[in-house]
Amino acid sequence: MGTNNLWLEISQKYPNINFQFIPCSCALGSFNEFLAGINSEFDLVSSVYDVNLLRAYSLTATELDLTPLKISVPIQNPLSNKKRLSLDDLKGQTIALSPRGEFSCFDRVRDLLEKEPTITIKNINGFDIPVLNSCVENNWLLCSAEDWQTAHPMLKAQNVDWDFTAPFGLVYGETHRQVVNQIVDFVNSNH
Repeated sequence: MGTNNLWLEISQKYPNINFQFIPCSCALGSFNEFLAGINSEFDLVSSVYDVNLLRAYSLTATELDLTPLKISVPIQNPLSNKKRLSLDDLKGQTIALSPRGEFSCFDRVRDLLEKEPTITIKNINGFDIPVLNSCVENNWLLCSAEDWQTAHPMLKAQNVDWDFTAPFGLVYGETHRQVVNQIVDFVNSNH
């Protein structure tokens, strides 16, 4: 069940629920600020998430899918022309990653990459446009979730020969309004 179809199905099942969609992207702005908005600015979000961040913000999630972690390559980098990247392709590259401890999925990627001494890891704070611009300007590769791949037109998402994934689902506060229960119950009975 795709996320867009999910919202349509929920609105048909519960016509009394009023949906207001807020234009935002995990790739734009601070993901931490975004999470802090749950329960104050909005009730729930469909997003990639991590158990570390859920705990930090008193959130919970209902998993819908696992999304692959990919490498976004600046289009001027020759690797952008490959259909799929191998670990050997990453040798000699600088790879931008979120700091250790924020996303356990990225920590697992970091553990693998740190075994290759020719790979340089660049810590980034978030996936906002200035960070994405820095990746393009400096020819850094960016490890990110599949959901965040469309955030910059000069970065091309590439599959990698690894099995790293991140959970994708509905993220909401541990304490929340009753309407969230209706949505979560619907998802659990139809997923």
